[in-house]
Amino acid sequence: MVIVHVTVDVKPEQRSAFVGMMNEFVADTLAVDACQTFSFYQQIQQENRFALYEEWDSAAAFDTYTCTERFTQFRDALGPMITAPPVSNRFEAQPL
Repeated sequence: MVIVHVTVDVKPEQRSAFVGMMNEFVADTLAVDACQTFSFYQQIQQENRFALYEEWDSAAAFDTYTCTERFTQFRDALGPMITAPPVSNRFEAQPL
């Protein structure tokens, strides 16, 4: 299993549009068989910072998804909404 954690800082004037886009993107991504979990959260201390949490069956499945047209469209739409590049981390994990 692969866990992906992404932190995104959103422009204040784009927060509402970002949340709407993320709700749609999360639903689309959860329809992918290899995606087990995908959630996003607004941080309490910084209202324009969001964290994305994903669990994928494998690194190969996640890598394949990041090459899809849907992911590319999301990444391109995200660009004008954020203040800096997202901070991404990927971890290999095994259920206990």
